[in-house]
Order: sequence, then structure tokens, then C-alpha cells
Amino acid sequence: MSRTWAVFLSATLLLAMGIQGLVTSKRGRCLCQFKHPNPVPLKLLANLEYHPRSSSCDQNEIIATLKPFGEKRCLDPKSKAVRKMVGKYQKNMKLARERRRIMTSALLLR
Repeated sequence: MSRTWAVFLSATLLLAMGIQGLVTSKRGRCLCQFKHPNPVPLKLLANLEYHPRSSSCDQNEIIATLKPFGEKRCLDPKSKAVRKMVGKYQKNMKLARERRRIMTSALLLR
């Protein structure tokens, strides 16, 4: 009886380990199910995240966090309008970092 129980338990554990290791679906692990083709106005944009292709998701993803409540919206990285908006956002962020650097150095010189 104990030998049968040991064989059953071993088979169950092996099956469980095999199921755990299976990849169910690449698409199921992506963060975005629907991608908006339209850009977000920069004044409503709190943050922009870029997630490149990975082993768990086969698509590039852009996630915009909107002001004031932190709503997240997936944007279509293939959309020309979205790419243009991302470029403007990056330019604005670069200018803001430069302004902070200048302000900080001006305060340190006082």
C-alpha cells in the first residue's frame, strides 16, 4: 500500500512540476490588451513607460500614466502620432532635467 502511495505521489509531483513549467500563452503575459492609436496630450501626461519585447511578451508596449488620477493607458507604438508624442515628451523631459541642473548649480554658487 505504501509503495503504491509513493508512486502516486511521485507521479503527481512530476506532473505538477511539468505543468508549472509550461508557457501558457505569450500574449497572456503582455501588459496591454488594447492599444490606443491616438496620442495623449502632453499636459495630461504624468509618466511614460516603455516595455520592449521580452520572453514573456512578443510586443513592444508604451504605457502612459495620466494626470491627475494616475489612470494608465496603453498606446500603439506603431502609430505615427504616438511616436511623435513620445519624441516631444522625451524632449520636454530632457529640457526639464537641464533646467533642474542649471537651478541646482546656481543655488550651489550662492
